[in-house]
Amino acid sequence: MRLLIDSLIALMLLGILAAVLLHHHDQQEHLRQIRAVHEALADLEDQALFRGALIGNSQSQAERFPPAISPTWFDHGLPDNLLVPGRQPWIDVAPESDDNDNPPDPVLTRPTQAKFWYNPSRGIFRARVPRQFSDQATLDLYNLVNGTYLRSLDPSKTGSAAGRTPHLMSYKFGPSAALAPAKAPAKPPRPTLFRSSNP
Repeated sequence: MRLLIDSLIALMLLGILAAVLLHHHDQQEHLRQIRAVHEALADLEDQALFRGALIGNSQSQAERFPPAISPTWFDHGLPDNLLVPGRQPWIDVAPESDDNDNPPDPVLTRPTQAKFWYNPSRGIFRARVPRQFSDQATLDLYNLVNGTYLRSLDPSKTGSAAGRTPHLMSYKFGPSAALAPAKAPAKPPRPTLFRSSNP
């Protein structure tokens, strides 16, 4: 009887250990995917800046970025959004009059949505994300991946504060705060007036 109880306890401990290891592995894989998407966004942004510079100074401010992104610009392979399961289109482009910093549909719900969204009038890229177990978790993932501060999954619901977020991308990968969204810029210090002690 004692041997049976010890065997059951050992099996239970092995099961717990296996579950912990599996959870750790899944977490590490998820972090790896997020880092890969950060790198993909940086790659896309670098190419847009480079190609925009090739356009020359003859273009207006609104035309300083290429109107579309060509797959032929990436010799090492297309930047990919590893968070997206299945075969989605690669990238779609915002309309010419769009001045938002985020797509109106940041969450992937249809097979016709692309993995990435590009706004050529602002030179901004965003990675769409799959739906998570809750709306808040989905919103957190989107903000984490894109370095944004959206307060709603529907940018139009919270006005310009949601649709026009600061273009802050963090591509530094450290052991701790590597995947935290970039922080909003600090307010500039108030000027200090120095008065002479002499009359």
